[in-house]
Amino acid sequence: MSFPYTVPLTDKEVRTPTTTQRAPLGTRGATPDGRIFRYAKNGATALTKGLLCQGKVQTTAWSNTTASYISTAFLTELGTTDIAAGTTYLHLTATGDTDLTVTKDLFKEGWIWVSGTATSAGQLMKIKTNNVASSGSTGYSATGGQLYVEFEAGYALSDPIDTAAEVSVCENEYDGVVVSATTATAELVGVPAVNVAASRYFWIQTWGPCAMKSEAEAITSGKTVWNSTQTAGCIQGVTGSTDITGTDAIAGGIVGRIVQSSADAVLQASCNILVHLTLAP
Repeated sequence: MSFPYTVPLTDKEVRTPTTTQRAPLGTRGATPDGRIFRYAKNGATALTKGLLCQGKVQTTAWSNTTASYISTAFLTELGTTDIAAGTTYLHLTATGDTDLTVTKDLFKEGWIWVSGTATSAGQLMKIKTNNVASSGSTGYSATGGQLYVEFEAGYALSDPIDTAAEVSVCENEYDGVVVSATTATAELVGVPAVNVAASRYFWIQTWGPCAMKSEAEAITSGKTVWNSTQTAGCIQGVTGSTDITGTDAIAGGIVGRIVQSSADAVLQASCNILVHLTLAP
């Protein structure tokens, strides 16, 4: 089943989490009022509307934190030192922990890319499926051993690669989202428009007017807000006329701009304020 690049959404749809998946993770959705959403799955903890969320921490050694390599056993069976352009799957052997295991379809709807200094670097493919794998395995198959990754339909290698190439994989950034930490430990992905129970699928807002939970501070329209370094899931901004700069911007992660100023003491005492969210248009 194919999906349009942007799914038209009603306000009811963005406020209705489901137990079953109804679109590919990361699918872009838009409401008639101009707000933009991405289709996501919650992690193991319930989410509260208005709180800033991040992707889950990518911990496996198959991810971009540690390079993976083309399986030499795979090349031996192919009878070549290169994997040809047009190939739609790869077998990988990871560096790092020898007792590492990967569950079936952990990387489904995630990404695989060629990194390092090889001339084939820069290729990026969407992942359809992966097998159960262990970095300590020497064999490979679609059902076990070294990591087998199959690309989504329409994706293939555009350039040949060999054992000198480094290949990395990561999970979908919208799979297993959690409330953002005070120092974000993964990509900031958006804000839920409704309370979301654990392990539910839902539309998370990434762009446009959004009522976000703020720290207790002055509210000045047009000023930048970013991930709070004080309270998980909150945003913090600026005091007076000083905008966010330098290391604060890098550590916190800029998420948008305040829409409306307020001198109201209640609003300034840690309430939800109107922000133009600018994470993913």
